[in-house]
Amino acid sequence: MKELKAKFQKQTGSNIATDFTNSSYEKWLETELIQYQKKENYYKREFLKEVANELHSAEKKHPKYPKCDFKKLAILSEEAGEVAKAVLHYHYENGSLEDIKTELTQTAAMCMRMYNSLL
Repeated sequence: MKELKAKFQKQTGSNIATDFTNSSYEKWLETELIQYQKKENYYKREFLKEVANELHSAEKKHPKYPKCDFKKLAILSEEAGEVAKAVLHYHYENGSLEDIKTELTQTAAMCMRMYNSLL
C-alpha cells in the first residue's frame, strides 16, 4: 500500500496525508493513478502530434536548413524568445494560454529539427 501511495504522490504531485488501510481506498487510489496516467499519456501524444505537424510545416516552408550550428541555434533561440514574449503577454497584456502553447510547440519543433540535423 505504501508503494502505491508513494507512486500516486510522485506522479500526481498530490500529498495524501491519510493513511490508507481499507481495501476500498486502495482500489480508489489505484483507479485514480490509472486515470491520471491515461490523461497524462493522452496529452503527451497530442503534444507530440502537434510538434510533428509543426516540424513538417516548417520543413515545407523552409526546406533549406543551415549547416552552421550557430545559425541553427539562432533559429531555436528566436523561437524560445517567442515563448518568453507569449508568457509576458499572458501575464501582463491579456494574452492567451493558447499563444504560449503555440510558441512552445514551435520551439519544440525547432529543437527536433536541430537534433535531427545532427544525426
